[in-house]
Amino acid sequence: MKQFSYLAGLGLALVLLAACGKDDEENGGGGAFGGYDYKYLVKEVIYEEQSSAGYSNSVTKIEYDDQNRPIRMTGEEGVGIFTYGGNTIIYRTTDSDGDEEYIITLDDQRRVIFMNIGDSKQTYTYDANGYLLSTHFTSSGTGNYSYSYEVENTFTWQDGNLISLVDKS
Repeated sequence: MKQFSYLAGLGLALVLLAACGKDDEENGGGGAFGGYDYKYLVKEVIYEEQSSAGYSNSVTKIEYDDQNRPIRMTGEEGVGIFTYGGNTIIYRTTDSDGDEEYIITLDDQRRVIFMNIGDSKQTYTYDANGYLLSTHFTSSGTGNYSYSYEVENTFTWQDGNLISLVDKS
């Protein structure tokens, strides 16, 4: 089911962005799975979904390597495998609809700067202090129907706190 791949990819993007804050160096963090000794690692995620039939839960289990980087996510609908190399993370998912590959590029500070997921591309920019300034998302495709869309968000920070998020779409 493509929902697993989309949710897993979105979850990965959020985890990567959350993993790199301004105080990482001060508190021993390393940014996007930089291999540091984190105090807590998420081993299981329970996702609750509502449908016309009621509520249902799905569970995703997360495994880590000896550098505390996620290497495998296993859920009811599929499996995702992380591969690390330099400033690139490749995340491959396999589910009932087939395989999908996410290619994530990091900068020298280990921040996500680009994600490529099939026909979708996401770009992230940061200010000199390491705060996320903007995200830009584009997607297009053909098949039974053609589509193309673009989303852009900007973020404003004050004293280390996010005070504004503007959708420019």
